[in-house]
Amino acid sequence: MIQQDYLLKQIEELGKVISELISMRQEGSPDRKIEIIDKCYEMIGLNKNELISNSTDEIINYLNKKEIQNLEILESIANIMYEESFMIKNKKDKQTQIEKTYKLISYVDKNSNCFSFQRQQKLNEVSNQIQ
Repeated sequence: MIQQDYLLKQIEELGKVISELISMRQEGSPDRKIEIIDKCYEMIGLNKNELISNSTDEIINYLNKKEIQNLEILESIANIMYEESFMIKNKKDKQTQIEKTYKLISYVDKNSNCFSFQRQQKLNEVSNQIQ
C-alpha cells in the first residue's frame, strides 16, 4: 500500500513536470527545458544516456530490471522522450527518439487494460512525426 501511494504521488509529480514541458514546447529557455527533462529522469531514477543509447526493447528490459513496470510511468517516460525530441537538432537522432517514443507508447497501449483517448491522440501525433 505504501509503495502504491508512492507510485501514485510520483506519477502525479511527473504529470505536472511534463505539463510544464509541453507548455514550453514553442518557447522557453532551452537550458530550462533540459533542466526539467533531467529532473524528470532523476525523479524516476533513470540514466538518460541509457535510454538514449538503447533500443526500445532494451529500454523496456532496463526498466523492468529497475522494477519500473508501471505502465503509467512508462507512458510518462515516452512523453518525456517525445518532448525532448523537439530539442534534438540532428535529424537522424531526432527520428530515432521519435520512433522509440512511438514504440514505448504502443507498448503501453498494447499492455494496458484501459483504453485512453489521450494515448491514442499521442500515438497519432507521434506517428505523424515519423518520416
